[in-house]
Amino acid sequence: MGHSWLSKLFGKHPQPSAPPDIALARALLEQGRAQEAESRARALLLGDPGCVEARCILSSALTLQCRFAEAEQVIRPVLDIEPQCPDALVGLAHTLLFRGMYGEAGGYYAEALRLDPGRPEAIIYLALLGVASPQLLSAVRHYEERLARQPDSYIARTRLGAGYQALGDFGAAMSQHQAASNLQPGLAGPLASLGVLYGAQGCPEESIALFRKALDIADNPLWQNTYLFFLQYDESDSGVEVLNQHARWGKRHAALARIWKRTENPSDPERKLRIGFLSGDFFRHPVAHFFEPILSRLDRTQFEVFCYANVLKPDDVTDRLMALSFAWRDVTKMSDAAVCRCIEDDGIDILIDLSGHTKGNRLQVLAHKPAPLQITYLGYPCTTGLAAVDYRLTDAISDPPGMTDNHYTEKLLRLDGCFLTYLPPADAPAVSIAPSRHKGYITFGSFNNISKVNRRTIRLWADVLHAVPGSRIVVKHFATSYPIARERILQAFAACGIASERVELLSAHPDINGHLDLYREIDIALDSFPYNGTTTTCEAIWMGVPVITRVGEKHAARVGATLLTSLGFSAWVAADDEEFVRAAVQLSADLDGLQALRLALRDHMLASPLLDGARFTSGLEKALRKIWRDWCVNG
Repeated sequence: MGHSWLSKLFGKHPQPSAPPDIALARALLEQGRAQEAESRARALLLGDPGCVEARCILSSALTLQCRFAEAEQVIRPVLDIEPQCPDALVGLAHTLLFRGMYGEAGGYYAEALRLDPGRPEAIIYLALLGVASPQLLSAVRHYEERLARQPDSYIARTRLGAGYQALGDFGAAMSQHQAASNLQPGLAGPLASLGVLYGAQGCPEESIALFRKALDIADNPLWQNTYLFFLQYDESDSGVEVLNQHARWGKRHAALARIWKRTENPSDPERKLRIGFLSGDFFRHPVAHFFEPILSRLDRTQFEVFCYANVLKPDDVTDRLMALSFAWRDVTKMSDAAVCRCIEDDGIDILIDLSGHTKGNRLQVLAHKPAPLQITYLGYPCTTGLAAVDYRLTDAISDPPGMTDNHYTEKLLRLDGCFLTYLPPADAPAVSIAPSRHKGYITFGSFNNISKVNRRTIRLWADVLHAVPGSRIVVKHFATSYPIARERILQAFAACGIASERVELLSAHPDINGHLDLYREIDIALDSFPYNGTTTTCEAIWMGVPVITRVGEKHAARVGATLLTSLGFSAWVAADDEEFVRAAVQLSADLDGLQALRLALRDHMLASPLLDGARFTSGLEKALRKIWRDWCVNG
């Protein structure tokens, strides 16, 4: 199919393309034969540079090979001339999605869907981005029917895998991605998709191995981010080894970045400072529980606060944070260069990243150094790996001096006390009676992300169940409603000698009150290891449930210790597995004491340093002022 306007753009007159040539190129693409599809599409474009179908095929073939910049260069000229071409919109969205540019990708998928209602791939990938649609099931059915007609369709299998993942059917998703990988073992996409799914089910070893295979095939920045994130769940790598992986990522992106040529910030050590917070988590997300009490208390006579929000789906929490900001910038659909220019135009003195290598991050903005001082904080338990980030905010328990300093490319800026301050839910239900009072046995539990519930954690919890006769455990997470996740957890407990009758798996509750009310089923919470809980630990204690944590050598394994120490419960911090079990046995032995503790915990928490947002924010302000003064002197 030729288009004269596009042909003129490329300086050639269109030559008729034989439909069989297009059909062959599409068939090759459908089967995942990316290099052959690329060659066929390029041959078609030599004769007809205005062939939109050939351009879309070429862009898709390049995307399958993770050559995203080339794919974007191929497809953008179509949209420059014809911005309402759904094929091109979806093609461009794919190139952006697989680079982690979620906001921009979501915008193009949504526009394609507006122009072509019911377009299945747009529905599926928007759902993966968190934009749910009642049409999702019909989109999945479309690819099931397509696969029934074309069993060797690589495209149908990968999109079915994505669709099943969006529906939460991890088992079916893994089956499709594995089948796609078997069809085309030279393509990295299915391996990375499998890595995500294994990681989401608490299997870090399998996830990491798959990501390493995928990255050996294609150096995709999005997969690098995800790979680094899942390293946090694995106990086998030391902090220094994890640092090396992050530093390798940082050097790669530093080589692509340029130091932003910004207007010189006045080096007055005592002037009012402009502080920027950059995050993908300014919505109903755990980060907001710890950020809002800071944002609401920062001294506006000393600081002007700018929030750079990379939020695809804003909500009521977004509105609250927006109202607390001096200035709010929605950077969701902005390029890295545009975000840098915005930060420079705002005259930001200190830029604070709150996402690290988590979903929705804009770390590549920080790589360009758009502010004189840059800090990472809160959202990620490890280094960014970027030399352009100057500091990481932490404390002396999470990162004891001399123990973890060599785990980071940043200089550690240790705050007094805990590095966090918590804002409990305003309308949480009342604390309930301990379930052991009417059940006659102790119920342990964890509401941590299922990714943290790995085999190492389950072995530790099983030791507790063996040590407390008759006890049971509740594990709650949305993924436990899926058969493959349930089976994985129950089999891991069974391998440790714990029968399935002693393990109750609960799915997620749709609202925060229902979620918190489920703590009525738990006497004692058990933390995960080597990646501790954070929000879940705070929520448990707010609901009157004591938490036992196991401390390790990396930051992710020490957050429970700093939270409990701040609350005055260092006795619940175990240095090894034996101490963890002993603490659980000790708490379980006194049911009357456990009930009294349950009723006292909320008031105790209210009076603790962890909820003293004013004290915490004052300490943070002093730390920010100190590093600014140092910069003014030393540059």
